[in-house]
Amino acid sequence: VHSFCPLINGHELVKCGLLLALFGGVRKNEDCHDKVPVRGDIHTLVVGDPGLGKSQMLKAAAAVAPRSIYVCGNATSSAGLTVSVAKDSGSGDYVFEA
Repeated sequence: VHSFCPLINGHELVKCGLLLALFGGVRKNEDCHDKVPVRGDIHTLVVGDPGLGKSQMLKAAAAVAPRSIYVCGNATSSAGLTVSVAKDSGSGDYVFEA
């Protein structure tokens, strides 16, 4: 955790969450025998006060993952970036959907 974004001091929980999002996930196509199992899509939402390094940490995480897409709220329209809370059918937990 300390080697991820070393220029940003503290925020170990945010860094740990980003690293877990990079290396964790739910598998898709696990039950289908004719398809290759792949990791599901991981959506990460970081909310906080300005100037805490959220964008820098997300950009560093996006640079590590080969198929990642970094989207900033400033670059989207009000209708273009929508997040909702839904109940996951597999685990029963509440999750963010983008």
